[in-house]
Amino acid sequence: MRKILLVGGGTGGSITPLLAMRSEIKKKEPETEFLFIGPKNDDVAEELVRKEGISYQSIYAGKWRRYFSLKNLISPFLTIFGFFQSLKIIKNFKPDMVLSAGSFTSVPVGIAAWFLRVPLFIHQQDIIPSLTNRLLTPFAYKITVSLPPSLKDFPAKKTILTGNPVRQELLNASEEEAKKFFSLKPNLPVILVLGGGKGAAFINQLIFDLLPELTSFSQVIHLTGKGKSRVFQNENYHQFEFLDKEMSLAYKVADIVICRAGMGTLSELSFLGKPAIVLPIPHTHQEANAYYFLEKKAVRALFREEQTKENLLKEIRHLLKGDSPLFPTSANPHQ
Repeated sequence: MRKILLVGGGTGGSITPLLAMRSEIKKKEPETEFLFIGPKNDDVAEELVRKEGISYQSIYAGKWRRYFSLKNLISPFLTIFGFFQSLKIIKNFKPDMVLSAGSFTSVPVGIAAWFLRVPLFIHQQDIIPSLTNRLLTPFAYKITVSLPPSLKDFPAKKTILTGNPVRQELLNASEEEAKKFFSLKPNLPVILVLGGGKGAAFINQLIFDLLPELTSFSQVIHLTGKGKSRVFQNENYHQFEFLDKEMSLAYKVADIVICRAGMGTLSELSFLGKPAIVLPIPHTHQEANAYYFLEKKAVRALFREEQTKENLLKEIRHLLKGDSPLFPTSANPHQ
C-alpha cells in the first residue's frame, strides 16, 4: 500500500491543489494512505483536511515576513524545531513520497524528507515563484508548474508543466439544489464574493459598503471568512463564513465571481468558465497572476488605486449587461 505525505497550510491556496491531487490518486489507487502536515494553530487548514477524512498533524514552522517584524527573529528557530518534528513524523509514517504546493510549513518537512531520502515533489502555482519553493528546489526530486512562464524559474531537468490541479467534483453541482440551498429567486442575477478562508478584509469592506445598492438589482452570496461576518438584513443577501462541499453549489449559480487573485481560485474559475472580477493584493505575486489572466481575457481586474467601490460597482453593472470592456490598467510591472 502506497503512503503519501501532504504538506501545506497558512492559506487555503496551498491546500486545495493537494486535495485535488489526493482525490485523483484515490480514484486510481483507493488503498493509498495519506497524512497531512500543517502549521500550528491553523484551524482553517485542519478543518479543510479533516473534512476530507485525512489524518492531520501540525508542526512549528517559521514564516519569513517580507517586512520588518520581530517575529522574523524567531522564525529560523521555529523552522529548526519543525525540522526535528518532521523527522519524527516521517520516520513513523514512512511515506513513499512527499507532496507540497507551497507553504512555509513545507520548508522543514521538505528538508527532512530529503534528509531521510524520501522523494519530494513540489508544485509552483503562482507565476512568481514562492520563497518556499526557491528554498526547496535543491531538495526536490521533481517540480511541477501551473503556467508556462514558470518553467524558466526552475531547473529544466526536473521541472514539468502540468497546469494547476482542480477539484473535479466542482462539475457535479445541481443548479436546482444550489438555488434551494441558498434560497435564491429565479429572476435575479447572483454575485459570488470570495473573502478567502481567513477573510479578505478589504474586499469584505467594499462589499459591505455596496450592499444596499447591490441587493437592489442582484443576489449576493458572500463568503466572509472565519469571524468576519456582519449583520445585514436583506432577503437578497446570503452570508457565510466558510463553505466546503457547498462551494460547488455556489459556483454553479454564480453569474459573477468577485475575489482575490490566488492561483487556486483563478484555476477553478477558468475550469468552470465563470466571469470574474479579481482584486489582487497590491504589490504581491497576485498581481502577476491577475495580469496573466487579464491578458488572456479570462478575467476583469482592478489593480491598486483602481480598487474602489465606485469602480467595482461599474464593472459589476457592465459585466451583468454583458458589454464590459476590460478595465483599463497600468502596464504590467512583472513583465
